[in-house]
Amino acid sequence: MVNAKGQAKRHILERLRAAAVKGDGPVSGNALADELDMSRVAVWKHLETLREAGYDIVAEREGYRLASDGDFLYPWEFAGRESRIVRYERTDSTMDRALELALARPDGRAIVVAETQTAGRGRRRRHWESSPGGLFATLVLSPSLAPWRAERIAMAGGIALCEALRALSGEAFALEWPNDVFLPGGHHGGSRASGRGGPARKVAGLLVEYLVEGEELRLLDLGLGVNVVNRVSDGALSLCDLALPTPSRHAVLEAFLDRFEVLDPESPELPCSWNALSTSPGRAVTSRGDGSRLGRALGIDDEGRLLVEAAGGTIRAYRSSEAHIDSKEQTA
Repeated sequence: MVNAKGQAKRHILERLRAAAVKGDGPVSGNALADELDMSRVAVWKHLETLREAGYDIVAEREGYRLASDGDFLYPWEFAGRESRIVRYERTDSTMDRALELALARPDGRAIVVAETQTAGRGRRRRHWESSPGGLFATLVLSPSLAPWRAERIAMAGGIALCEALRALSGEAFALEWPNDVFLPGGHHGGSRASGRGGPARKVAGLLVEYLVEGEELRLLDLGLGVNVVNRVSDGALSLCDLALPTPSRHAVLEAFLDRFEVLDPESPELPCSWNALSTSPGRAVTSRGDGSRLGRALGIDDEGRLLVEAAGGTIRAYRSSEAHIDSKEQTA
């Protein structure tokens, strides 16, 4: 028996999608009513709600048919996670909405998603292009880490997102310190936008925000933005630019969550996993203070800091506020 509203909508969509794939024709309202243990009128109301939400459902004499499918981020699309999905059609930033939720429910967990953002942001308060068609989400997490290890959440998120994009696209996406996902130059796999070769292009970014009280984390949020079918600026990349079937935003988010939720942010193997997916080692590094050359990147340490080898062989760890990767080219 399926009684919950979200479960009913998911069941209806699963039946209509299965019928469309198999070419079975319309699904009768009587059959749906029997399966859901509800009246035909109740089924009709669910179908009307789905149509109003954007689903292309057609009513015919024999029943109902899904004329075409779409890419939706409604709670009922995420089986097992529906109670955690908080969806906005339009908001300033999913990070801001997540902050409100985290402050109101310190022990709660949620996944905030939005179709569009008017003030999406990245690291150092930079603006994130948030046109329709991109995946914009923020996870409200249980703040169980020590404050000085909060950046490991961004580390785990980067690993999960990079692996998810690799699995969905077959492309060699890579991590760039501190929190970006790029498609390296020369690995565009027949990109419709630029062809094979060309410079590295950013496809996604992550942002971790946390609040410390004393020696404890009060809240911990992880945001991500992924270019899927949205318009992007020069130097960036949308997944739809690749000469491959474009994964849906729903598929990207689920693939990311499937990986992220099984990662242990306290695992000593986390930095090794991150470094194995990264193009940062060997890059030139400069100071954010005066722009001076600091050396070459070796990878990240246990706290997500960039390990840099100076010309004399001295190795020092830098935070993202202190240093940045100066070039996409390898150092000599």
